[in-house]
Order: sequence, then structure tokens, then C-alpha cells
Amino acid sequence: MAENLIDLTPHPWRSALVAEAHARPPPEISEPALVSRLIMHSGESDAGEDRAHVLALCRTLGLAEPGSFAQRHRVDAGNIAIVWERHTEFSTYTFTRVQSAEQPLNWRAAIEAAPDWWRKALPGRLLASLHVALRQLPDDGAERRLYRDTFGREDLIESDLQDGSAKLVTDLRVDGDGFMRMLLFCVRQSDQQRGRLVQALIEIETYRMAALLGFAQARETAGDLRRLEGAIAELSEEFSAPADVARDRDLLERLTVIAGEAEALRTRTAYRYAATQAYWRIVTERIELLQDRPLAGAPGLGNFIQRRMAPAIRTCIAADSRQGALTNQIGRATRLLATRVDVKVSEQNAQLLQSMDRRAKLQLRFQETVEGLSIVAITYYAIGVLGYLLGGLAKLGLDVNKSVVSMIAVPIIALAAGLGVHRLRKRLERDSEGH
Repeated sequence: MAENLIDLTPHPWRSALVAEAHARPPPEISEPALVSRLIMHSGESDAGEDRAHVLALCRTLGLAEPGSFAQRHRVDAGNIAIVWERHTEFSTYTFTRVQSAEQPLNWRAAIEAAPDWWRKALPGRLLASLHVALRQLPDDGAERRLYRDTFGREDLIESDLQDGSAKLVTDLRVDGDGFMRMLLFCVRQSDQQRGRLVQALIEIETYRMAALLGFAQARETAGDLRRLEGAIAELSEEFSAPADVARDRDLLERLTVIAGEAEALRTRTAYRYAATQAYWRIVTERIELLQDRPLAGAPGLGNFIQRRMAPAIRTCIAADSRQGALTNQIGRATRLLATRVDVKVSEQNAQLLQSMDRRAKLQLRFQETVEGLSIVAITYYAIGVLGYLLGGLAKLGLDVNKSVVSMIAVPIIALAAGLGVHRLRKRLERDSEGH
């Protein structure tokens, strides 16, 4: 073993990232051969159930078993190769059987390597199934007969691939046994080149069907999206009415309900629309890899898929954009309503403060009036008390002029009472400010 020249701590994901580049190598396929693929959609669940099913097949056939955490497993049993691959939300099962040139074309030859009970118990739901037969190109008469026997129709998709080094014929339809069929004639290609070509073809079908899941969801949720758009449009028309706090609060509550439904819809569909666009990019990349050229009088594979799938992909993109626009519209409407409610509440608060200010002024005036009356009352009672004192002094023999003394005492008592009331009010104000 070579000495490690860089004694550094590796990133924990380094090995996995390096292995990812070699995770799905193209097979080497001799000619003639038959390749069958099953694509089972099981969602973003753990691959444990799929792995266990592959393990059961390997034990039945006496083949090498997958590891405990394997995401891909390949086994070879004579002229049969079986490959299981776990993707983000689906698993693929690919069976390749090499045949002799003398053997007649048997489309079931590869898939029947797996027992019937095993095929029927595959986890998930069947998303797509495909047969690819690699054959030597027959003469012109035999070629058309082969097409008629295989597809039973004349309107076929025929393409020259990779500068004429291969020819593809298919109808992209599901036949009676539930599989789509492709005839591939390789003129001058090695086993590795044939493997890469077959891998590109089956990946086109795999990701084409996976991308169309978004189209199905767009159609399914179109009614909900139209209803929410209509609800927000109807609600927006009510904004032109004069602001009213009670009515605007009711509108805001209704808008909150619409926002919740819109967010739930976007959450439910966001992943699918993003996955659709990612899968579609893979399809277009694989089509470019094929370098297909339509044969005279027949549509090519790339042109056919682009023409038939582009509207569906645009539908998904449009639905995603509509949901984003709906979310933005709800956000703007919410901010507008909240602003209207805040402004109206601020106006009411201002009116309330003005009313409180007027009441405070009236209370101050009333308080000043009460203080004046209190001084008069205190002076009156003090003069009365003084009168009793002066009367008592007169009875004791002191000659006191009661009227003169009372006249002199009135301003003194009134001034003292006023100063006392004023000091008391100031002290109460200081105590109030302290609290």
C-alpha cells in the first residue's frame, strides 16, 4: 500500500463524494442482448424495504447480497446481469441478458430471470417499464417486417444515433405486457459504447416519466389554484371601499385563511415542481448525448419527446410561477390591510387622546374652581371660629371690636388658606410623579 503523502484529517463526506462520481458506471453490453428495466416509485423513504427485496432475490438465486446500507447493487449470473439502484424517490431494477444471434427475439427473456412472485411483490408503484433489444441491423425487407411484428403499427419513431453508429426504432407506447419496447441496432460500437447508449436510453425513459409526475400534480391542483386566485381577486376588490376597522379586520381574517391554504398548496407542490425541472434537464442532457437525427418520413426520438413533453414542463413551470405570484399578491394584500387597520386605529387613538386632553383640561379647571371655593369655605369657617373667640373675650371683660378684627383677619386667613392649598397640591403632584 502506498504511503499517504498528506497526513491530514479528511472530511467525513470525502469518500462518499468521490464514490458518487463512480456510483452508476455504464454497463458493457455485447450484441445481441435484451435489457429490461422496472422503475418503482416509493417516495423519499428509506431504501431499506427495496434493499430487503433485492436481498431476497439474491438469496433465491444464490447471488452476492447487498450491503446493509447499499444504495446500489450489481450481480452477474452467467449471461444475466441484475442491477438495483436507489434514487431520491424511486428505485430501478435493470436486467440484462446476452443472447446468441441465432436466438429469436424474446422480449421477456431478461425480466423472467427474476421469479414471478418477486416481481409481483416489488415495493412501491410502477412508474415505468422498458424493454431494449440490441440486434444486428437486418436487410431492408426483414427490417420492416421486424418493425411490424414488434410494434404492429407504421407510425414509429426512428432515429440515427451518434453520427449513424446506431439506429433506434420505438413507438413509446406500452404494449400488452405492460412494457415499452425499443429496438436498437448498433452498427460500429464497442461493448462500452453500447452500454453507454443503452444507459442513456433507459435514463431518458426513467427521468421522462419522473418529470411528468409534476404535470400530473399541476393538473390535480389546478382547481385549488384557480379557486385561491379567484378568492384573492374578489377580496382585493373590497379594498376600494372606505376604511372601516371592523370590516378590515374581517377582511384580514379571511385573507389569513386564504394565505394558509396557499402556503399549504405551495408546500405540497414545491418539491415536485423543482424535481420536475431537474428531471427534465437530465432528459435533455441525455438526448443531446444521443445526437439523434430523424430518419426520412419519421419523427426522431429527441424531436418527439421535446415536442410532446415541452408543453407539460411549461405547465409545471407556469403553475409554480402562479403559486409564487399568488403568494406575493397575498403578502401585498396583507400588508395593505394591516396598514389600513393600523392607520384607522391610530386615528381613533388620536381622537381618544384629544378627548382625554379635553377632559383633563376640564378637570383642571374644575379643580381650580374647587380650590377657590375651598379657600372661601376655609376663610368663612375660620372667621366664624374667630367670631366665637372674640365673643368669649368680650364676656371676659376685654373690649374688642369684633368687626374690625374680623375685617383684618379675612385677607390674612384667605391668604394662609390659599398658600396651604397650593402647597398641598404641589406635594400631591410630586408624589404622583414619583410613583
